[in-house]
Amino acid sequence: MTIEKRTTPVTGASVWRGADLEPLEDQWSYRFSAEGLQVLERAHAAVADLPLLAIAREDFVIPELVDDLAAQAREIESGRGFALLRGLPVQRWGLEKSRRIYWGISQHIGQPISQTPRGELIYPVADRGVNPGDPDYRAPRGRSELTFHSDSGDVVGLLCMRPAKEGGVSRLASSMSIHNEMLREAPHLLDVLYRGYYVYRKNEQPVDEPAMSTERLPMLSYHKGELCMLSWSHWARSAAKVRGVPLSDEEEEALATVNRLASREDMVLDTHFQPGDIQYLNNYKVLHSRTEFTDWPEPERKRYLERVCAPTPTASSRRALPTCTAWAACCVVSRTCPKRCSRPVAISPAGPNWPRPEPFPLSLPHSSSERPR
Repeated sequence: MTIEKRTTPVTGASVWRGADLEPLEDQWSYRFSAEGLQVLERAHAAVADLPLLAIAREDFVIPELVDDLAAQAREIESGRGFALLRGLPVQRWGLEKSRRIYWGISQHIGQPISQTPRGELIYPVADRGVNPGDPDYRAPRGRSELTFHSDSGDVVGLLCMRPAKEGGVSRLASSMSIHNEMLREAPHLLDVLYRGYYVYRKNEQPVDEPAMSTERLPMLSYHKGELCMLSWSHWARSAAKVRGVPLSDEEEEALATVNRLASREDMVLDTHFQPGDIQYLNNYKVLHSRTEFTDWPEPERKRYLERVCAPTPTASSRRALPTCTAWAACCVVSRTCPKRCSRPVAISPAGPNWPRPEPFPLSLPHSSSERPR
C-alpha cells in the first residue's frame, strides 16, 4: 500500500516556537475570573448527588463559561494545539471537589476515555518509586526526566493539585514545527516515522490482546490534507528490548532527532505548573515532556496531578486517517480509536474482559464510591 506523505511545510497556528510564545503568556493562557469560579461552584453543587463518573456535560451546566471553553477547545483542535487554564482554588476546594470540577470542565473539552485495563478514566500522576529501567515503567509513576512523547486519545489533560518541590516542569513543542525542521534538514528520517515502529504496551493491554504490536505503527500520518504526528519512543525502544531485535541506526536517529528538535531552546515552551492549573494538549499537534523532579518528604505535600484523555467532539468527523490493519497505539490502553480505524470502539469505563480496578496506592486515596467501574 502506498503511504501518503506531505512534501511541503505545514503552515498555520499549529506551527509555533516556544521562544516566540514564551513572552505572550497572556495570549495562550486563560485565568478563571471570580465570577467564573462562582459558576463552577454552582455547577458543582448541582451535581453533588451524582457519582463523579456519572456527571456528563449536560449535567455540569456552566452557561457563562461555555463560550470561553469552546474557544479553548478550538485552539486545542485547530489552533496552537494546547490550552492552559489557571486559577482554580484547589487548596481551598480540596481533592474531591477539585477533581469533580475538573471532570466537569473536561466534559466540555471532550468525552474522557479509559486509560488503563482497570478502566480508570481519571489517572493519578504521582511518584510511586518505579524503576525507569523496567520495560513496564510508565511515566506517571516516576520522577525521572521524560523524552518528548504523546499520550492516548485526541487530547490529554492534566490538573495540578500540587507541584514538586523542585523541577517537574511541563515542556511543550509543536510537532508541526518539528516536522518542518525535519523536512528541511533530514527528510529521509520522516520516511522512518511514516513507516513506523513496533511498540510494547507495557502489560497495560486488555487481557485478551497481545502486549506487543503485531505490525509497525506509524508515528507520522498524512491524509486528506491533515498531518498528524505521534511520538512513542519509549514504547518503541521497549518493544525492541522485549523482542530482542534492536532498532536500526536510522530508526534510532529518527527518534533522537524528534527529541532533539523538541528540546531545542528556541522550539520548547516551558510551562511551570501552579496549584489549580489545567493543561490540555492535542496529541497529534503537540509533543510534551517533563523534567526530573525532587519531591517533598511529607506525603501530603508530594507532587500530585490528575490526568484525563479524551477524543474531541469534532475530531471524530474531521480527522479521517487511513484504516489500520493492526491495533493503533491510541488503542493501547483506551480501547478507543482516535485514528478512526476499523477496530470496534468501546469507550465505556471497562470492557468485558478487563479486571476490576484496584485501589490507588496514594496518600490521598479516591473514595470507593467514585472509583471507575
